[in-house]
Amino acid sequence: SAFVVFAILGGAGLALVIVASRLDQRWYERHVWQPLNILMADDFHSLRRLRAVLRVTGIVLLCASPPLAWLAGRVSPWNLLAGAGRIAVALLLVLPASEVMLRARTVPSRPSWAELLEPDPRLGWTTRRSAQLSREVGGREITMAFNAEGARALDVQQRSDPAKPAILFAGESVVMGQGLRLEETWPALVAARLGVQAVNLGVVAYSTDQMLGRIEEVLPRYAQPVAVVADFLPGQLLRNIDDDRPHLALQDDGTLAARTVSPPVLRLSRLVDSLPYTSERTMRRSILLTSALLREIARVTLLRGARPLFFVPSVGPKRAFEERGEAALLQEIFAELPLVVVDFDDRMRVPGDGHPDARANALFADAVASALLRQSP
Repeated sequence: SAFVVFAILGGAGLALVIVASRLDQRWYERHVWQPLNILMADDFHSLRRLRAVLRVTGIVLLCASPPLAWLAGRVSPWNLLAGAGRIAVALLLVLPASEVMLRARTVPSRPSWAELLEPDPRLGWTTRRSAQLSREVGGREITMAFNAEGARALDVQQRSDPAKPAILFAGESVVMGQGLRLEETWPALVAARLGVQAVNLGVVAYSTDQMLGRIEEVLPRYAQPVAVVADFLPGQLLRNIDDDRPHLALQDDGTLAARTVSPPVLRLSRLVDSLPYTSERTMRRSILLTSALLREIARVTLLRGARPLFFVPSVGPKRAFEERGEAALLQEIFAELPLVVVDFDDRMRVPGDGHPDARANALFADAVASALLRQSP
């Protein structure tokens, strides 16, 4: 028993030290930062802390293995086995309990705006029709209103004109303009600069397939759609493979198929998805699915005679595309799809909210409007 304890603890400690020495920036970007990147700065302090924790833990285990092995040698094998069994049972009970707690969480959103969401049988959740709410954000009163179409508007009575030229903006809270007045949001600014109406379909915490569903629902209503602009954040990679809501899945033949909510019994998907690490297999699965969803958005848009454009906000200084940490990922996902990436300073945040502020939205609007003008025939 002494040798077994020494081998297990010493081996684990040595493994941790080796792993710490092999964790590099490329690994961190691919498996930690990018899948969790919802408007996060490319900060590698976390990587250094992770290396330090693994290294210190490994050294402690290596140093502790001889005395612990000596103590284990003075305990009968049956007592040692019984103690290990109790620990194993406790861990087995903790795992499903953690999964249940994670599944009990509501739709991920800021509590102050949760009242503007409602369940949707096809999309999981959506904005409430003809609903309005005001909150103080960063010392200002912000009104979030959604009209009968579920699009963000000045008030619940405001309507878009389906006969006039329109640009549809699909996405999550960055498109919706959380924490901002409607006229400060980049979709409103783009539409004003191009002289068309904006149809803002942003919904809190949306994934790419939910965005596609909203586009398919609303786009046919407009006689003169000019463009469909959809945003993408690397953190949507994990949202896109979330099976705890109605979702689209990529089949072996490359087509997309609707799937219902997967049963939670004996599955720890929530717990696994909450870990700050994404395996290469999971990344590949999500990248393929995400790319297929984006291509479908482009296809649906082109069928209606409109121009597709995809927008990615990137936290950091203004730089060349290849200098961004997510550059390789974006090239892999978007391939030949029309894409505009806009850098914004990490300090350009709505106070008390964290979303891009009016200054950042102005930058987004400049870049998106210019890209749409370049696309014009």
